[in-house]
Amino acid sequence: MKELRYYDLGYSEVFIFENYLINQIKEGEIVTVDHAQVLKAMINKHFSNRKMIYIGNRVHSYSVNPLVYLKVAEIDNLLGIGIVANSEIKQSTANYEKQFSAKPFKIFSNMNEAIVWATEQISLWT
Repeated sequence: MKELRYYDLGYSEVFIFENYLINQIKEGEIVTVDHAQVLKAMINKHFSNRKMIYIGNRVHSYSVNPLVYLKVAEIDNLLGIGIVANSEIKQSTANYEKQFSAKPFKIFSNMNEAIVWATEQISLWT
């Protein structure tokens, strides 16, 4: 599926697709509640009243403030969070973060699995 929009936010790259977005945080960043606010505004702009899925592509190492997940919980049309983690340490970190998420949260070893899951989740709501 072709991306509909691309953003380079300085600290991350965001790829917008029809029913999901892929966020790729840059090396060494610390994801904060302010970053979650930007993400929420982007979701409101591109997905307005449609259900969608967030996919985090963890190709780089970075940290996430767990309070981010409180802000993410406020995104009503967000059906779930998929994290693509290509190493054991990234998978372990994602598993730790999972406990803070009020949204369904799945971890994948590759992007194809995450996109299939995202597509399945959306189809359950359409």
